[in-house]
Amino acid sequence: MPIPKTCITSNTPCEYRPVDRKRVPVSHEYVASLESRISWLETFVQSLRAATPEQREEMLNSTAAEMEGKDHPSPRSSKQAQEETQTDEADRASSSASIPGDYISHLGIHFFRWQYPHFMFIYREAFLCDHFSKDDGDGDDRSRKHRKYWSPALLLSICALGALVNLETKATSERFFLAAESIIMVTGLTRPSVATVQAFLCLALYEIGRGNLSKGWGYSDLGLQRNPKDWVHHNSSLATPEDVEIRRRIYWGCYISDKLISLILGRPVYLVYDDAEVQPMETLPEPPEMNLWRPVGFDEEYRESAKASSMISYLHEQIRLSRIIERMVSTLFSPRSNLDDLGRRVCFDNLNLDLNRWRESLPDFARWPSAIASRECDADEKPQSYCVTSARHTTSLVRTYRSQYGLQHAPLVFVYGAVQASRSAKAFNITEESQYLIQMLGELSSAWSLSREVMAKVLDC
Repeated sequence: MPIPKTCITSNTPCEYRPVDRKRVPVSHEYVASLESRISWLETFVQSLRAATPEQREEMLNSTAAEMEGKDHPSPRSSKQAQEETQTDEADRASSSASIPGDYISHLGIHFFRWQYPHFMFIYREAFLCDHFSKDDGDGDDRSRKHRKYWSPALLLSICALGALVNLETKATSERFFLAAESIIMVTGLTRPSVATVQAFLCLALYEIGRGNLSKGWGYSDLGLQRNPKDWVHHNSSLATPEDVEIRRRIYWGCYISDKLISLILGRPVYLVYDDAEVQPMETLPEPPEMNLWRPVGFDEEYRESAKASSMISYLHEQIRLSRIIERMVSTLFSPRSNLDDLGRRVCFDNLNLDLNRWRESLPDFARWPSAIASRECDADEKPQSYCVTSARHTTSLVRTYRSQYGLQHAPLVFVYGAVQASRSAKAFNITEESQYLIQMLGELSSAWSLSREVMAKVLDC
């Protein structure tokens, strides 16, 4: 074999290897599958530690049966690795999520009781129907991965949020979050779906709630950049009337949550009402199988009333309020608005007028108690009066909720409301409300650590 010119020039001896040990770099999907497998194993070990001896034996036996006959992962082509990763992740997450089945149900009930009204992009009945359905004869849960409104990442995200608002289960919340995160980052980006967007929004609100605002912003971007309105029209010729209505409700739930995230983060809105091209929701008769899941998350005394009630009317009012928030974020707080002082004042007055009209036109079921709404505020009053009145209304509403349920289960929107009311109370020296709001923020921090950070950085507490 001739000596290469480079070796002669550099006066370096040539070394010839009889076997070329160079290898083609493995695919990104293969590396991701190994990382997600490690994450699953870590979660499984943590579950083993917390399990009783009987549960531990059952977990080990079920996992051994599942893994029997499976080879260790090997480098494959990008397409093969992607397909295998998606299938394995769905199987492993479904298996790990169902291992302490009672515990998963316990967390789900906590979520649907305390958090669900503020996560309306999840349609409870459709999710639970898919979660509990087994369409093959031997009852194999793996069929769930083909469902439209359920995914392993969405289930684990719900469990993370359900665990977060209960002092007894809070320690396990991050484990579920990390498991959901590892799955969604592998499968969610390559196989977008309705459940993918729902899981990303759950993770976004989870991260925002614990003060990781940049990461929460990123997850909300990943979820909403796949425009949810496309689901309503996707394969519409094949969708049943129930599917169309479920997708509408999920879209409008995303629309509402988008406005809350914009308020907290100060980011532009993603979903614009006039661009929606999605029909408003209607209160349609639901199929009989849906009625079984409506009371989930309610105490026994509320189950019967839950079967007969519908949240559509409440959602319509949230959408109306979200439209006002959209105009506020897009005009008053937009860097592109270029409003002068007079223009800003006019914008303020119009928004205050819209908010008062919205409040006064609320149907009876959504009206605030008269003791709370007794301090009326006319549209022509000074801005200070608006701020003071709003702070007092917020304080009264949160005080009522606190007296009935406590604040350890309170939704994230309470943190935003209490912070804004506290800033107004502090600015206008409303000492009583200010002290009480600071106390409430401290109690809210048991679930949402964002509350503690705001107290330290914004309110100097």
